[in-house]
Amino acid sequence: MNYRLHILILLSMILPFVLRSEVATMEAQKRAVSIIPAPAAMVLKEGSFTVSPSTGVYLNAKSEDAKQAVALFLQTVNAATGYGLKQKGSAGTRAPSGSIVFVLSEKDMSVGPEGYALEVTRKTVTLTAARTRGARAATAGS
Repeated sequence: MNYRLHILILLSMILPFVLRSEVATMEAQKRAVSIIPAPAAMVLKEGSFTVSPSTGVYLNAKSEDAKQAVALFLQTVNAATGYGLKQKGSAGTRAPSGSIVFVLSEKDMSVGPEGYALEVTRKTVTLTAARTRGARAATAGS
């Protein structure tokens, strides 16, 4: 009985430090991801996506405003990398692995009219915005 009590006391003393350390590590990882403006929520996962000269950019929308947002993104990325990325497809085109995809979908307003969701996997980067203002907000920091 005395042994169990000692274990419980020891765990109660150590556990808060372990939990604080884990939370601090997650916060440090989130700070290490440089996204401006800072996202309202972020889930970090394993892996990364590498932009290369062969990376294709696809737009799943028909509006001129959305095309302008993608053009701004391409201009900024190409100036920074010298890659010469181009928009390779538009609405209805299936993007292959190794692509950056812009999706404009008013069906999902959960991010708000100026918000966007960014999903990065090893195969693709998908930016989904409910409205063109969201796509512009996503590319404004680029």
